[in-house]
Amino acid sequence: LDAAGVVRRELRTRVEVTVAHGEVGKVENELRAREVLILGVDYGAGHVVLSAAARPGAVASIAELVAART
Repeated sequence: LDAAGVVRRELRTRVEVTVAHGEVGKVENELRAREVLILGVDYGAGHVVLSAAARPGAVASIAELVAART
């Protein structure tokens, strides 16, 4: 039991962000800098969908980030 670590759990809101291929790297880096967890990346024919988990209070700022980039 002494060797067991502490696991921190926190509430996250799952979001999907759709961006153009040319913007995905910049947007993903900015999301990671805001401590948003990237759960997956799906490359489509004309766009990329980032699946992410954000702190509930960060969802509005993510929407602003994407609006500024697109």
